[in-house]
Amino acid sequence: MITTNSTSGFFPAEFIARPTSGPDQYIAVTIDQLHPGTSGGSPSCLVLRSPNSATSGTVPVAFIKNAQISIATMTSWAAAGIITQSAYANANGGSAMAVGGRVEFFVINNVYYAAYNGVVVNSWNDSGAVANQSARYGALIMQRASDGSSTGVMGFGDCVFGDYAPINVPMSMQAVNRPNTY
Repeated sequence: MITTNSTSGFFPAEFIARPTSGPDQYIAVTIDQLHPGTSGGSPSCLVLRSPNSATSGTVPVAFIKNAQISIATMTSWAAAGIITQSAYANANGGSAMAVGGRVEFFVINNVYYAAYNGVVVNSWNDSGAVANQSARYGALIMQRASDGSSTGVMGFGDCVFGDYAPINVPMSMQAVNRPNTY
């Protein structure tokens, strides 16, 4: 499980050392531990289009709380320059995400998507190319901070990162009242 052992604030990013070959990227984690606070605590993050340093460029992040995911941009790992691009949306019908649930964050042609268990729950079209267009790394940022009722930390596991590479799904041989494409 990836988590932090510190007591407050944003904490070191875990950079993924293998860059992608192109700008369309995918990162996913399982939820191994939820924040114990009643409001879901301070969000931890999945990061795309990151440079391999902590300070250069505007990076897109999926902020993840116990029950919600938002998409934002920021200009440093110290949480400078945070701009919400798409407000928090319920990831699991308003209930806390399940331990073992899968959170995905991906970008295709400058449109960012956040999904929970395979269902897109939030998106942002970066039509103005706000986010870094040339960085090819991903990252995780774990945060531990007080939410007013408790102090705790979220934990991620089973991290996958790479080029967004959809696969071709063969068409069914029999279609009943369905279009022939999906």
